Amino acid sequence: MTRPLATQDVSAAQAAPETRSAAPPPGVALAGLVGNRAMTRALTVQRDPLTDVRTMSITPQFAQGLPENELAEQLRSLGQHILSLPQNGPEYQAARENQAILQREQVRRLVEGPGTSSGGDTVEARHARFKQAVLLSAQHRLTENQQNLEQWRAVIEAQMSPEALQAHVLAQSAADLRQTAERTSGMPAYDAWAGDPNPFRRNVYEHQARGEWRACTGCHEMVRADELSRHEDHMGPNWTSPADRLSGFAGLPQGDGAETARVQAAIDAIRPVVAPLGDSGYRIIPDDVFSLRGGLTPEQLRETIFGRIAIRRANYAELSARIADGDVDYLQLGPILQDLLPTADAEVQAAVRDDQDDEHAWSIVMIGGTLILSLLSLVFPPLALALAAIQFASGYQQFQQGSTYQLGVGANNVFTRDQQDAAGGMMASGVLNMGMAAATIAAVGPGVMDMAATRAITAADVQIAQRIAQRALAGPVAEAELLQLQQPGLVGRMAHGWAEMRGFQVVYRGQGAPTAEILSPAARAGGVDSSRALYDSMRAQGLTDLEIAGYTARWNDQPVPAFDAPPGMADQPLGSVGIPTTRLPNVASDFAQTPTGVIYVLRVPRGQGVPVGQAGWGMQSAIEQEIVFFHQLPNGMVVRTMSPTVAPPLRFDSPPGVGPSLTVPPAP
Repeated sequence: MTRPLATQDVSAAQAAPETRSAAPPPGVALAGLVGNRAMTRALTVQRDPLTDVRTMSITPQFAQGLPENELAEQLRSLGQHILSLPQNGPEYQAARENQAILQREQVRRLVEGPGTSSGGDTVEARHARFKQAVLLSAQHRLTENQQNLEQWRAVIEAQMSPEALQAHVLAQSAADLRQTAERTSGMPAYDAWAGDPNPFRRNVYEHQARGEWRACTGCHEMVRADELSRHEDHMGPNWTSPADRLSGFAGLPQGDGAETARVQAAIDAIRPVVAPLGDSGYRIIPDDVFSLRGGLTPEQLRETIFGRIAIRRANYAELSARIADGDVDYLQLGPILQDLLPTADAEVQAAVRDDQDDEHAWSIVMIGGTLILSLLSLVFPPLALALAAIQFASGYQQFQQGSTYQLGVGANNVFTRDQQDAAGGMMASGVLNMGMAAATIAAVGPGVMDMAATRAITAADVQIAQRIAQRALAGPVAEAELLQLQQPGLVGRMAHGWAEMRGFQVVYRGQGAPTAEILSPAARAGGVDSSRALYDSMRAQGLTDLEIAGYTARWNDQPVPAFDAPPGMADQPLGSVGIPTTRLPNVASDFAQTPTGVIYVLRVPRGQGVPVGQAGWGMQSAIEQEIVFFHQLPNGMVVRTMSPTVAPPLRFDSPPGVGPSLTVPPAP
């Protein structure tokens, strides 16, 4: 496949976003503007600024001749103009070239100064301007990365069919995995991956090829993969080895031979053009397109790519806002420092090196101070609280820094790859430090640790909810995959372990409006005693709690018809004695989709609720992970309220060919 011109432009933008030179389109005369600042300024006065940026291809000399206020106005109007242009047209590319020239001029003026010496132009002033230049350049690059991604979306929509996109994405994913395996000494796992038709085992091999899940962890995960595969039909493209699947896309014959060589031959034949979306670029292509997402149709894969582009662009916008708010230190922006520092004068370079040395020295002081406090706390125990406070603050700072790096994943011209890869570990370590600090405080008050664990579980559940919802955009999520997607990270597992030790669990209840008390429908209608009386009458008929909770799951507060009711109790709202809750924030959110909707986070004693999914008829309850409580939930069990927007809503469905699963509800 011949690489489209627009795709080449996007790749060039990703490779060198602030070093590429403007290439004026044919027919644009620039001779009167190049190298003549006086003429440039004269033309600037005579031209309408908005017309300039829309109709001409400017040069660095033109930008240098603009007054400060006009430069800012040109950038503002040009930014608005770019939003109105089709991303795959030449006018869009020319406008972006103009924008890059103006942005570089803004940064140059900050680094080099006004160009005339003055008594107020001290080292401190130049150092401050350099910091501002680094931060401003980061915002420029993030804007350009957002535009690159939007242009990639336009190129895919206009020039690649879903089937062609799938072939290129799979080939690029395989090429990226091999490159990573060669770097991490993971080629044995890659070789096994290339010929394995089992997607769950391939998921393990993918992690091992990336340097993860090795030794004992790999053995445990492989056993788990074999267990998960027993619930599948072993049919479809997902149950085809990468070697066979890529050979089919490449038009190569199926056959015996080294699977790794066949994969490489297919990659060479396909010649994927989406490298900027791969592991070395914006990291849009999911890591698991051959394993957990291997069953996606071409259309579903394309929507997944588009969804990840939208998320990445939103992350860059949030990161840019953090930078504008002063929440990001300029020393964190390594690639930009590397580009701009050589252009600064010697005194500013020395000041930056002093900042870097001070940051390193402060980290050593923090470590030393923590060690001293740890020793002193053995003599004077109350110092343990001060140590916990320092540890918590350090953990929070580490978490925030990790989350900042996480927002910049794929922006290789803003954060280094090492910074991006460290994001998850820093966040986990930060949360762990905060949790350990909370554990110290919990020695005085266990309730503090209970709340910390509840928060950690809730945060993990919300993160999992986002992951499940993102996957549901590609199609229904069956139970086996749902259970796999629900696996929490290290912090979540630690929090669940604490909750199990303390004997509580966290569940969620969605309501259309907040209420003073959480009551069953029968208790709301006639009081708690009325609800208990109906419950006692069912128990007198010999019904178990699981059977009674089943009426809540099936009928809620509706009358139960004779065929499903115990003798003498037909047409009564038998399920109205129960209060349904769920372990899934997505399901709770589906019940709170009103202007006044709310999700209650409940910390309840373990074993008090009835998990109705255990019943043979409870497939819907099993998918929704429903837990029913009777009559009333004390107010003390409500530990938090959340907006339903924190978790995209999902609901039970059983589409043909898929079976019981969670799906995205139809738009209201």
